[in-house]
Amino acid sequence: MFFKDKAMNKTLLASSLLLSLGMLSGCSDNDNANSINTAFEKERQRQSGELIESISITGGGIRIEPGDELQLKATGVDSKGDSRDITKEVIWQSSHPDFASINDEGKITAKAQSDTEQGLVTFTATTINDVSESIEVSIKDIQVASLTLSANSARAYACQPNTITTAVTYDDGYQGTVDNNKLTWEVAGSATAYINDFGVLYTSDSSGDDLQVRASYAQANSNQLSFTTAPTQITSIRFVDSDEQSYESLDLDLGERETLQVRGALNEQSVDVTPGVNWAENNNAIAYIETNPRFSGAVLATEKGDGLVYASCSDSVQDSISLSVTSAQEGELSAIFINDNSETISLNAGESTEIRVYADYTGFSDNINVTDASTWIINNSLVTATLNKRASDEVYLNVTAKPGVSGDALMTFGFLEQEQSVIFEISN
Repeated sequence: MFFKDKAMNKTLLASSLLLSLGMLSGCSDNDNANSINTAFEKERQRQSGELIESISITGGGIRIEPGDELQLKATGVDSKGDSRDITKEVIWQSSHPDFASINDEGKITAKAQSDTEQGLVTFTATTINDVSESIEVSIKDIQVASLTLSANSARAYACQPNTITTAVTYDDGYQGTVDNNKLTWEVAGSATAYINDFGVLYTSDSSGDDLQVRASYAQANSNQLSFTTAPTQITSIRFVDSDEQSYESLDLDLGERETLQVRGALNEQSVDVTPGVNWAENNNAIAYIETNPRFSGAVLATEKGDGLVYASCSDSVQDSISLSVTSAQEGELSAIFINDNSETISLNAGESTEIRVYADYTGFSDNINVTDASTWIINNSLVTATLNKRASDEVYLNVTAKPGVSGDALMTFGFLEQEQSVIFEISN
């Protein structure tokens, strides 16, 4: 029966294609080829149940300026009820390509200020079977009038995501969402509070402290939101991999990096709690775990051995994994050094420089960047240091000399049993 149905499907598909070929006989060769391919794919999707019946587009409802780029995403639901990313399947069109174009992958390029009302340009995605959806983007360089923050609750629950909504209004009356890359957050009241690029507030504090949140966008400052920290509503947590599958053990090579992810159960949903959990180890020597919410869960294997890593939202909500660090080389730490073994670094007042701490392990041909796993002390207030990480996972310290100062600042680094110092010579 299976083979009979399969043969019948092939016959139906061939018949449909022959009909299409007959209808296209008067077209040019290129048009014929494109139309035949389209007809074949359309019939294949129809028979497999993959033909899209509805579309939704995200990424619009925002104002950008000439020279900016913006990525749209199209999601489709097929005749089986399954959802998939169809951003690269659909045909994209711009209502005003002179003001803003869009490529086959849904990326908008703003070319010039739109002369339409509020600078609106419409972008449309159309499927192979002519199902379409549109979204608007404003292309205009207009002053921001106001930025408004809001939240559904005045409580900031520990460990779990607390969403803050942003709304921006421009001088011409246009209202839209913000470009997260241009939004700056300010949080006061808790050392553990952190807001990610999407306006999600995390904190590991549940003691009832007050938090104050503000933001700035272009030249506009927002209203102040006030929160009171509260115990988590998360009922359980688990370590997960990139496919959100649970696991109980992790094997790393000495010097290898990994990012741990933790999901929590909240109102029958699985949510990311990685930035809000508390971290602990029973063997601190074998690995460094970043507790800064910006990089929470980043792990660097620093010494051979075995141990346990713990993540917790509360005393009763926690999980652990076993961690094993091995090396085919001898792998004994012999020394650490700064940048290219620098002992002194010259800086002008107000100037910044990048600092990296490297570890030399016996038997290793390359040194290992251990900047984030190192401690540091500065003997005065002439310079400040901030930990940063690039998309490539390259970690470094941004050291800045304060404006209008001069003199020497001694910065001492420690990593496991090793110590190294560097002197910053500051000129005004």
